[in-house]
Amino acid sequence: MFSAWILCLLSALTPISYSLMCTKCRATDSVSCTGDSVTCKVNETCVSTYTEAVSSSGTVSSLLIRSCAPSTQCNVTGNATLPDGKIWAFTSCCNSDNCTSPIVKGYLLLCTTCRGTNSSTCTGESVKCKKDETCLSSYTETTYSNGTTSSELIRSCAPSTRCNINGSISAPTGRIWKFSSCCNSDNCTSPINTAPAFSSESSGVICPSCQASDTDWCYTGNTLPCTGDNNVCVLYTTMTDGRKSAVRGCASKSICGSQTYNINGSVITYDLNCTCGGSSSSSVCSDTNVTCAAGTACATVHTLTTMGDASSERVTKKCLPINQCGISGIASIPKGKMKIMTMCYTDSCNLPMPQFPEEKINYNGVTCRKCISADTDCYTSETMQCTGDERACLLQSTDLTGSTKASTAIRGCTTRNICDLSRQDYVADGITSSTKFACTNGAAPVQRSLAILATLFILKYLN
Repeated sequence: MFSAWILCLLSALTPISYSLMCTKCRATDSVSCTGDSVTCKVNETCVSTYTEAVSSSGTVSSLLIRSCAPSTQCNVTGNATLPDGKIWAFTSCCNSDNCTSPIVKGYLLLCTTCRGTNSSTCTGESVKCKKDETCLSSYTETTYSNGTTSSELIRSCAPSTRCNINGSISAPTGRIWKFSSCCNSDNCTSPINTAPAFSSESSGVICPSCQASDTDWCYTGNTLPCTGDNNVCVLYTTMTDGRKSAVRGCASKSICGSQTYNINGSVITYDLNCTCGGSSSSSVCSDTNVTCAAGTACATVHTLTTMGDASSERVTKKCLPINQCGISGIASIPKGKMKIMTMCYTDSCNLPMPQFPEEKINYNGVTCRKCISADTDCYTSETMQCTGDERACLLQSTDLTGSTKASTAIRGCTTRNICDLSRQDYVADGITSSTKFACTNGAAPVQRSLAILATLFILKYLN
């Protein structure tokens, strides 16, 4: 009897082996698969085995297998070079029912990296790309207003999102056509198309127009009627090893975005910042039923102001001049920050809302006067060091009229695009607010405590 009781106790103390449930599946040219859930043997785990094969012609194929397996098969990595190509294999494991352990792609493409001008070919080094990159050919052809042309070809590794871009820019200098294509074998060269004929048919959009050298910003107040598939406005900036240029005009929505290339140590950046343009005729805003005049656009203006512990956030829908569309700027003011972004929209243009810019702390070499005054101007000898992209000095003056009357002026640092806002008027609860933005410097002292109280009072009514 006693021995039977001991055997029963020992049985209770013996651990019960747990059998894991794992998905069993197989897929080609994919990093995921689905299948049945199976019960593994004791001490087995869920394993993912991923194999990539690259033929001598550059064709990539893959096989994924998920199943039960001993833990000795986990975290195995290897590769082999064969007469007709390369093979790379990787395994990973996980230990919960029907879990899917991560897949690591092993094959990295080799691409020629080069830049050529006025040519459809270029030669350069063969570099190993990052994971999920492909071999890109990016071709730009410019036709100037005097009839001459120039072209640029860049070949490089790039994400597949940059492939198969085809569009144009209309600017004061002429027309710019951009095309890209991709291929997926080592050091391949994807084909380059020739520029199509530009259409002269109006697209019904009007955009700001300017050009400038040695800067990434320009503004003149001039406008340009858009044609063909140029249905958005663009600020097109280029920077090559620190040398900058900027152009405003019309663009095809398909080419908007930013690209950076490192060609044999030379860094080249193209930034196409697109916004919705104004209509060549009056238009009705669908959400407010307000009619905007020709050359203006339905818009949302979002302002966030912080000053000490006080803050004010305002979202307003109104008609804006087209040169005020797509602004995302920041200003440093005494004891706070002001951020502004504007988004224009039409029935045929629905670009993402821009984001408030990030606050940067690195001094950029620009120094501006700073002050707050309970008046429409302020003068001071105090200065502040500007940071990040805040390379202009701001004077912002605000008047409240109507049932409440007050004034304030603020000086500080700002990004240049906030200066393009010029003047903004709002009416709410019988109070009219008129704010002017100007890039300027000032000098003379100010009664700070009274100024801060007046500024916070205005923030309350602008909320």
